[in-house]
Amino acid sequence: LVGAGLLLRSFANLQLVTGGFSTPPRQILTMLISPGNRKYKDARAGLAFYDDVLRHARSVPGVETATVTDSLPPDQQGDADTFAIEGQTLAPGELNPIISDITVGPDFFRALGIPLVKGRYFTDHDGQDSVPVAIVSEGFVRRFFPNQEAVGKRIRQSGPGMGNTWMEIVGVVGNVEYLGLTVDTDPAYYMPFAQTYGPRMFLVVRSSSDATRLAAPLRREIQAIDPGVTLAQIGTLEQARTLSVSQPRFDTMLLSLFAGIALLLAAVGIYGLIGYSVAQRTHEIGVRMALGAAQVDVVRMVVRQGVSLAVIGIMLGLGGAFALTRLLKAMLFGIGVTDALAFAAAVLGMMLVVLLATFVPALRATRISPVAALRYE
Repeated sequence: LVGAGLLLRSFANLQLVTGGFSTPPRQILTMLISPGNRKYKDARAGLAFYDDVLRHARSVPGVETATVTDSLPPDQQGDADTFAIEGQTLAPGELNPIISDITVGPDFFRALGIPLVKGRYFTDHDGQDSVPVAIVSEGFVRRFFPNQEAVGKRIRQSGPGMGNTWMEIVGVVGNVEYLGLTVDTDPAYYMPFAQTYGPRMFLVVRSSSDATRLAAPLRREIQAIDPGVTLAQIGTLEQARTLSVSQPRFDTMLLSLFAGIALLLAAVGIYGLIGYSVAQRTHEIGVRMALGAAQVDVVRMVVRQGVSLAVIGIMLGLGGAFALTRLLKAMLFGIGVTDALAFAAAVLGMMLVVLLATFVPALRATRISPVAALRYE
């Protein structure tokens, strides 16, 4: 019962995680676009293709915003690489940090409702021929620029073949989960799609209502541009979110099922035990009632017997729970293994079952005729 309570509390906490964006996930449709033509490996040809894709997507009725990205919340991280900060030197043997680097179109943050904390979003002017720019997350600022102004600083990718291009930080946005809802937010920096082109991208469209109805018309529009394009992973962010918590949901349902079966067996066992005890004490109960014991006294006596046994069992169970719930630590989110509410709910639930399981035999004991009971062998 305690284990099921912990997982239920954990899953409830997980359901409250927004992922870092405010647009309702059912209003966001995404699909992975993989151009088959080799010509799209060239940045100019590829950018022209995606310009056509976005123009056609925005013409579909019901589409409010369309953009592209190589990463999606809650668990579609596109890439992670090392980076360097201008003016910061590494200690001997120290390596450049590795964090998520995400490529997005100009309307990505507005489409998902990711808040702008400082500076500005990307615009259509952040192109191939303009000054390289970047936007960083709040987690990035807290980790690398504590008590400093991040806007105006410069960073660059430092992985193999990344060159020596410095990007000016022009904005700070809220944190977004790209590694799963149960993982602490990873610091990230964003780069404009026009400056860091890649042929394989997610199309992201925001609808005014349920976005699932946009899948078919968007597919037709894109394949009208190039029939050789492969479209995959089509669905809403709500569906992606549901899939991302499928394992915690299964774990919670499974343990809750076992807990429910255990509770039912406990109730049946307690009922049988108390019923047998009442039958064994029929003569005693008859004597008590013949000497003037009220029905409420008999009920209290029987229930007290069941509760006293249950208290002993509950104390032993709590000791076992304190020892064994440590095994659930890796499966919990937002609570500890000694969560007071889960333990209290298990105790109260068990006591309620005990009271119900003992009340029926107790009530039956009050209906025993003293005369019949005195004759009982």
